[in-house]
Amino acid sequence: MSEEPDLATDTKKGAQALIGFVSTEVQLLIAGDPFIRQTNIDRVCKLHPVYASIIEDTISLTLLARDYRINNSYIIVRALLERLVNFCYLQFCEQSEFDSYLTYSKSKAVRRLDRTIEGGSSQASVRWSGVVDWASHPDLKAAYDKFTSINGREITRWTKVSLPDRAGLVESNTPRASLLLPLLMIYSDASEALHGTLYGSLFHLGTYDIGTVPYDQASLLKTTFSHSSALALMAGGAVNTLMRMCAMIRVPSFDDLAKQSTENLRSVSTAVGLLPMRKSNSPSNRDAPTSGESVS
Repeated sequence: MSEEPDLATDTKKGAQALIGFVSTEVQLLIAGDPFIRQTNIDRVCKLHPVYASIIEDTISLTLLARDYRINNSYIIVRALLERLVNFCYLQFCEQSEFDSYLTYSKSKAVRRLDRTIEGGSSQASVRWSGVVDWASHPDLKAAYDKFTSINGREITRWTKVSLPDRAGLVESNTPRASLLLPLLMIYSDASEALHGTLYGSLFHLGTYDIGTVPYDQASLLKTTFSHSSALALMAGGAVNTLMRMCAMIRVPSFDDLAKQSTENLRSVSTAVGLLPMRKSNSPSNRDAPTSGESVS
């Protein structure tokens, strides 16, 4: 139990502590950016734009969460998790999968030149007025063909491996990593918010929390702080997994960054009562929470 019960995850101070933890993870991500960009590990440096997007998503989360914009925070964390899972998965997958990921981007670039959408009797189209010399860009033509079905329709996914299976591969290759729990806690609700359903517009208010639906301002605030804390813990724990994975595959400087990230996670988890206070001479209290375990 935490020595300061007012830092519980359903309190303002507890939520703020966890949001602060995510802010410290942002600084570690930024510190690691030049090493991702300049490393001689081919798959890592080629995915630097994805890493940069992870930084942007994490910054966006801190800005939204500070004002308790919970619904939009779920959407941002969904994007963060998918990018992060992909970045990690692509370090362990078969070369054909990695190549498919890169090729898919080229196919999307080609398709942007001529786009059409239909609904009922209506249609909207956008077409580039220029001319492409496809003979000079055989890689673009090949990419387009790869992601076009035999019926001439666009293939809209770069992989046949589901997101949970991608996360599972990362977990099986990175000791004590945790990505499936954040996906379970965040992804489905965030998708409902993105799809504009009634559930997606109300879930973060506790409307569908059977048995614990908020009944006054105080209980509504507790729900808000609980969601904010969960978002921060899941996002921060996932970033910790990313740090640990980069350290494991020997991206320069990430060993130190991963250790600092782990210490940040343990410290805030203890402060909000998710971990017992560590005893100075007891190694038994060194385990990090399941939602974001990391290297010692």
